[in-house]
Amino acid sequence: MWELGELPLPAPKSSPRLPTPPLDASGLSDTDESDIEPSPKVPSVRSLKTETKALYREVIKFSSTPRVVDLSATKTGDGNTKAWMPKKKTPTYQVLERKAQAERLNRRVQGLLERTNAMI
Repeated sequence: MWELGELPLPAPKSSPRLPTPPLDASGLSDTDESDIEPSPKVPSVRSLKTETKALYREVIKFSSTPRVVDLSATKTGDGNTKAWMPKKKTPTYQVLERKAQAERLNRRVQGLLERTNAMI
């Protein structure tokens, strides 16, 4: 087993570095235009209807496809010892990922509801 200080590391490659350009004294930055937030667009009825249909399909698909949490991956052949497994295969990760998907859909539904109510 290697010690941390004994690891064979490649030598850093030195490349010629270009000099830093001088500071622009105009006072304007490249991001000044992006700092101004555009006024929120008023959604059209048609765009809201299209978004509602797409979101409705996603919610139906989410609720109609339950996920089974795989608990067999936690069991090992010799009983008590735990073997390493990828994080995505752990039951906790599977449950938390499903909850996160539900929360994302819920936030999208709430956002659509708020935009619809603002239009009325």
